[in-house]
Amino acid sequence: MVGSSKQLAFRYLTYLNMLSRLDRQGVSVISSHNLASICNVGASQLRKDMMLIPGASGKQSVGYSVKVLLSSIQQMLHRDQNDRVVLVGVGSFGAALIKYRGFEAHGFEIVAAFDLQPSVIENSDIPVYSMESLESFLQEHKIKFAILAVPESAAKNVADQLIRFGVTRLLNLTPALLTVPDSVKVSDVNLVYEMEFLRRQL
Repeated sequence: MVGSSKQLAFRYLTYLNMLSRLDRQGVSVISSHNLASICNVGASQLRKDMMLIPGASGKQSVGYSVKVLLSSIQQMLHRDQNDRVVLVGVGSFGAALIKYRGFEAHGFEIVAAFDLQPSVIENSDIPVYSMESLESFLQEHKIKFAILAVPESAAKNVADQLIRFGVTRLLNLTPALLTVPDSVKVSDVNLVYEMEFLRRQL
């Protein structure tokens, strides 16, 4: 997913998170103008986005039902399913991700981690295995999602292994630019680039 499609997906996630918060606060109806404002998007953009969601129809002069809109976006984003994920690379960054519990709330479960030097991560029940176990684990559990948090020099080789063993969705947290088959989707997250982008906005 690239370009405008990726931006659209991010907007839907923003809508989803804000609607979840409104629902917990007991808000039952919200206007497109108010929802757009708290989501930091234009009202016309929000209405265009809502038109793409099955069942997400608002009432003129009333607004959207928070529960109905929330349910519609959840179904569109397949929040009714859970995906198992493996993490490869358990340095300081990887170890922090293992301890993060926010993935589960969004339908992702890190079921195992892998490293050249596996060790027990304090305050975590996620097992850490040696890289030698990677192939058998992925194929036995039919894992499609992986998070890549290895050193840049190892990224290409590890990514190739993951793909060869059945992974088709890869979150790349390294600076490496990966070349993958068309059947594999990669999302690159480079914190240095993101910080540089923010600096340019000043």
